[in-house]
Amino acid sequence: MLRKIASGSAAALLPLALASCAGKGVVSGLALNLPRPYEITERATSRDGDSTVESAEARAGDGRVVRVQKLGGVSPELADRLVRDRLFQIESIYEPHRDPYFASLTKNTSCPARFQPVRRREGAVETLALFANDRLTYGACTSDLAAYRVLVSFVDCSRSRNVFVVEYFVPARLFGAEDEAFTRSLQCL
Repeated sequence: MLRKIASGSAAALLPLALASCAGKGVVSGLALNLPRPYEITERATSRDGDSTVESAEARAGDGRVVRVQKLGGVSPELADRLVRDRLFQIESIYEPHRDPYFASLTKNTSCPARFQPVRRREGAVETLALFANDRLTYGACTSDLAAYRVLVSFVDCSRSRNVFVVEYFVPARLFGAEDEAFTRSLQCL
């Protein structure tokens, strides 16, 4: 069953109690501003001792996709390690590597600079801007494969012992200033 989310709100994006507040959506400890209506397509929750993992995916009619993962009950040290590990995993996709085929013409494969991830930090939010293919998989390194622009944001909410990973996929042909502004709307509550 799909559930609509109004523009400017993230109400019901995650299973916890959510509310709409002054045009911004609130995702159980995270404020974000969705620029258009979305429909929830997936939700999941799991527990391991004191830690919880909640995730949700929502899609807009124009092909935009928002994925939110909340890691709850984590210490500041663990939060830092989780973010560093995930950044390393993503960035390592783009590192030059040896071609696995013995008889290939090129010995090394690399991603052109235009398609390399760009990292920025604003307060508690660290964001990677990169490209993904039509299956929402990172690592697209050519124009014909780069179907989406992706903003992957890590929001460290140390006070509430939560870390959020927000993936915002936008069809490459539609990506614009309002999409860049989306990551600036992410705030711990």
